[in-house]
Amino acid sequence: MRSLRPELDKARSENRRYHAFLGEKKHAEAARDSVLVQIATISQVDGDRYVWPHILDEVTRALPDYTWLTDLTAVAPSAAAAAAAAADTVVAGPPPVTVQMVGRTMDIQGFTRFMRQLEDSPWLKDVTVLSTETIIERGRAVTSFTLRAIYERSRPARAQAAPATGAGGN
Repeated sequence: MRSLRPELDKARSENRRYHAFLGEKKHAEAARDSVLVQIATISQVDGDRYVWPHILDEVTRALPDYTWLTDLTAVAPSAAAAAAAAADTVVAGPPPVTVQMVGRTMDIQGFTRFMRQLEDSPWLKDVTVLSTETIIERGRAVTSFTLRAIYERSRPARAQAAPATGAGGN
């Protein structure tokens, strides 16, 4: 029995060390999980940071002379677009932003140029005319229009190849 005493003490010592190690491991895992939650929150906030600057940059770049906007808002996507976005969200991440633009133009060709330039944007897709009509504004005939487009949150490959513009480069 005496000969087993040192082995028993050694086993108890190792058991205490092992339990201390497990406690440290649980503490480290809790700290890691806390950091991962914080990183996820920051990533979510950071991911939305450039949405409206990109939208405004693309719309401003596409806007020709004698054409102006009176309203630019985010709108709920159509039921079909929402269903498609929900199916893509599992793989692609956050849903796209649907934007509605209301504006006026003195030149119908300016409206056509605006549409084409929006469609050429690497960030905007599915540019759709909702309505157009000729109205009288300040004694002049102008074309009033309403457009809808979808902003793609993930940067397309052709946008990555293009040089960055504006502050921040994103």
